Amino acid sequence: MASTPPGKNEFKTLIEFYQTMLAETGVEVMLGKKATVSEISSGGFDEVVVATGMKPRLMPVPNDGTAKVTTAYDILEGNEIAGRRVLVVGGGSVGCETAQYLANEGAADAQEVFFLLRHAAEKVEKVMNLMNNSRRMVTIADIMAVGTGFEAGTGWPVMKDLNRLHVDQRPFHVLERIENGAAVLKNLKDGGTDSAIPCDTVVLAVGADSERTLAEELQECGLPVHTIGDAKNVGRIMDAIRQAAELAKQIC
Repeated sequence: MASTPPGKNEFKTLIEFYQTMLAETGVEVMLGKKATVSEISSGGFDEVVVATGMKPRLMPVPNDGTAKVTTAYDILEGNEIAGRRVLVVGGGSVGCETAQYLANEGAADAQEVFFLLRHAAEKVEKVMNLMNNSRRMVTIADIMAVGTGFEAGTGWPVMKDLNRLHVDQRPFHVLERIENGAAVLKNLKDGGTDSAIPCDTVVLAVGADSERTLAEELQECGLPVHTIGDAKNVGRIMDAIRQAAELAKQIC
């Protein structure tokens, strides 16, 4: 998911690195199999490390069924496809990067721009227009300011991209309901006035919670359990890697 937004493709090399190292070091990898308490407790393991990650936080939204409600994580993972008119609820780093990704999907990408310019298929002005305008109408709404939560020095290119692609930003707005193919927002700073934004997809980016169910069940059985990464505290990739390295040294 982290590698999906524009400019973050390099995170895929991290996956490739670990796939290679797991094979080289002879680590047994079991895919397509759910870890259960009974199998783990009977497996004869000396240590159990739980890195089950996080689960997206949801929020109740009155919906008459005229718009689909999904999460930013389902969009970034490719489990859901957004329509042409999208409201992203949550203006933190995940919400902004998801909005950036969705808006860029509706604009001409680098390969298309290169092709059109190289073959002079369109005038430069039209190519620039295709690059800087999205066919998808994207709005971000947040109860606070939009663009908070980025690591220092990392948010400005995302916010610049949102402005370039004319993503509508609605700070201090809360989603009230979905009706008649529109999201009704309440402006918290303007006397609580309502406004309706036509949309067919609402994307929730309102945070995440640690997935500790398995860890808690194992602890109740008295097994030696270590919880790391987002399963311990939702945070950065580098923090999870550091925790794993320190735990590996401790176990060894």
